[in-house]
Amino acid sequence: MNAHLRQSLLEQRQESDTRALVHKKQQQELREKISALEQAKQKELKELDRVRSKGINSENSISTLTYQLAEVQRQQKTSEATVRQLRTDLALAQKELAAAQSRDKVRTEGDDSKTKGFLVKISRLDEELAAAKGTNAFLKKQLEATSLSLKLAQEENNRNAPHFATSAGRTSTYTTNTVT
Repeated sequence: MNAHLRQSLLEQRQESDTRALVHKKQQQELREKISALEQAKQKELKELDRVRSKGINSENSISTLTYQLAEVQRQQKTSEATVRQLRTDLALAQKELAAAQSRDKVRTEGDDSKTKGFLVKISRLDEELAAAKGTNAFLKKQLEATSLSLKLAQEENNRNAPHFATSAGRTSTYTTNTVT
């Protein structure tokens, strides 16, 4: 029975380690995507300024920012789900530790390796949870920045829309998409 419990704990640890590696890789990918989005956003903002100065329709820029905003929102929801799952895993590990400690108290000189294993698992889950919370906070800030950029672009577009004209002398038609 003791060997079975140890094997089970080893399998849980390997599973947790695998999830941690996958999560860290996902976090890095998200950071890279966010960085790329920020660079693209800056490029789009510069392009938007250039477009305004030449009187060209900026609707495509707003659509791009809207799409980027939706993508960051999706990534943030994924990150929040990961945080919730890690909290659940941590609570379960803490319950398992409490049960193991309770069983160890019944035995006078029991094997403390199970308790230590649970403590290691809880520590690792705490670290994963902290990393996921950091990613989530970063994504929230990115979401706020992208939302603000989109709002400013839309306001500027609406202010300048009547002043833009095509080469044929017709005024361009502008629509504003708002994403919350």
